[in-house]
Amino acid sequence: MPYSRRGADDSDNYRKELRVLSVAVGGRFAGRITVYEHGFSQFRYDPGYSGPVLSARMPMGDAAYGDGVVRPWVEGLLPDNGYVRRTMAQKAGCSPNNPFELLAYYGRDCPGAVQICPPDELASVLAQEGSYEPIPKGEIGRRLKKAMSHANPTWMGDDEHWSLGGAQGKISLARINGNWNVCHGSAATTHLLKPGVEGFSLQSLDEYLCMRLASECGLQVAEVSYEEFGSVPAIVVERYDREVHSDGSVARLHQEDLCQALGYLPQNKYAPSASEALGLLKADATGRSTQDFVSALFFNYLIGATDAHAKNYSIMHLSGESLFLAPLYDVASILPYEKTRRGPRVAAMPIGREKRFGRLTGSNLDRFANGNELSADGCRRLMTELAERVCDAVGVVVDANMRVPGVDRIGPSLVRTIRANGEAMLLNMERDGRTLDTSLFSIIESGDIART
Repeated sequence: MPYSRRGADDSDNYRKELRVLSVAVGGRFAGRITVYEHGFSQFRYDPGYSGPVLSARMPMGDAAYGDGVVRPWVEGLLPDNGYVRRTMAQKAGCSPNNPFELLAYYGRDCPGAVQICPPDELASVLAQEGSYEPIPKGEIGRRLKKAMSHANPTWMGDDEHWSLGGAQGKISLARINGNWNVCHGSAATTHLLKPGVEGFSLQSLDEYLCMRLASECGLQVAEVSYEEFGSVPAIVVERYDREVHSDGSVARLHQEDLCQALGYLPQNKYAPSASEALGLLKADATGRSTQDFVSALFFNYLIGATDAHAKNYSIMHLSGESLFLAPLYDVASILPYEKTRRGPRVAAMPIGREKRFGRLTGSNLDRFANGNELSADGCRRLMTELAERVCDAVGVVVDANMRVPGVDRIGPSLVRTIRANGEAMLLNMERDGRTLDTSLFSIIESGDIART
């Protein structure tokens, strides 16, 4: 269930004001968050604001949105990594459990077009006062090492005031005219740099190859590269919520992840279902977002992406209340890695009640389609086309990147296991679920990349 501690405007809980924060979207003052005693919060749009809605759960209007709506959205702007939150809180001089005080300090460059600040700093934020400071690659590498380690989980440097959601270690910088820069004040970041998940060897390379595979299969994905900073390799993700102009200026584009849009706290990111996502995406009048989401859902199943939860899908808000599905990001396979004894590895979102890799059938696809008012034949055709593309393209992508250090190690395991999962999907649809083809199960689970 979405977060619902209190309703939209339960006035009994809003008595003593403790803090007011100004919210800007795309460089325009959008409204105010007021924090009251006992941690309750409220957001109200400014009457003169006419930009994109802050969230799908906060349509434009005169009403005040209460804590049950505001808090999940606010929490989604911050890391859900407890180590990182504590480090951030020490620097900000507040509790790691107080998202409002954290954003008062770090909210100058948030996911999407959002900027949050105390009212007396609003003029500076609207004027986009800030600066870029060049940073050498060796220093970037040192910061990436810190971001990856729980022993010193520092994502932000001194005088940086950006914030990102998620649990995976990362840093955010601006690449202006080909040069890397640290962002101070309200200067906008343009790229995310991720060294990989601690405990999984070559994980950032896994993600890079899977993102390239998604693009090769025709899905809309964020632009990525794989680069080395000093001795530290990392996937570099170009932010789709930023637009760099020829003069070096950067515009912010508004977005929110599906946990925010559906009202779930980040710690419940595996709870939202595909049906809830599809219900939200019906607001895209073009109908393209429904097709794109189903394609992404099927693709993530085919590659064995156990982390494709609601925070790893987002929607774009470009004007008013219109929305559409954002490009894919954080796409990575678990299949190349050695299997643990924790039980079967499963997809983040079930499809027709099935989550286990290698076991999805045509009957599951029919159930999924019927439950979401989609064409069952259309879902079968889409899954067939994607499975065939994945089986064909995974080897092409690995071969094209064989000169990248580490691909010779993880590539063969990625090809073997993903192909087996795709082939199992095709066979299971052909047999229509009457009997599963168990011959491929052992290959799907034959990943041999060590967990560190």
